[in-house]
Amino acid sequence: KNDTVVLNQTLEFLNRRAPNPDPHWDYHGSLFFMMTIMTTVGYGSFTPNTVGGQIAVVIFGLIGLTVAGLTIVTLTEATDRLLDKLVPNEREHSNTKKALVTLALILAVWLLSALLFTLSSEGWNFWIGFYCAFVTYTTIGFGEYVPGDLRHKSMLLMLLVLVGI
Repeated sequence: KNDTVVLNQTLEFLNRRAPNPDPHWDYHGSLFFMMTIMTTVGYGSFTPNTVGGQIAVVIFGLIGLTVAGLTIVTLTEATDRLLDKLVPNEREHSNTKKALVTLALILAVWLLSALLFTLSSEGWNFWIGFYCAFVTYTTIGFGEYVPGDLRHKSMLLMLLVLVGI
């Protein structure tokens, strides 16, 4: 009997609503939310409404940040190997050329993202798309601009965000 009381009290505690519940919790919205935790973007466009949700954020955040860190290391090593092949190994200017090629690749991803964000978000111009790409990929993520389809429809845009970061 005591076990049942404790279980019921625990479930009641975990399901207690926080102030300002958000109606956007569907499959795509939840996937978007998990992606913002894993990438540390944190747009602030939605938040967990229950203590259970907040606990899940902490647990998933710890796992997701570990996976994201390992992914960043792996992608950095792969990019470095690719740049070694693309940039001739001239001792004097090798690092400068690699830095310029890397900068060009980053800019290309941001420009492509800006275009896709602009096309997928009603009322956006290219500058807003570029700005959104910048605050997303630098994980600043203020939240004043969140690509519309990223939150609700397009897995392609979510993948682009993951690659861009």
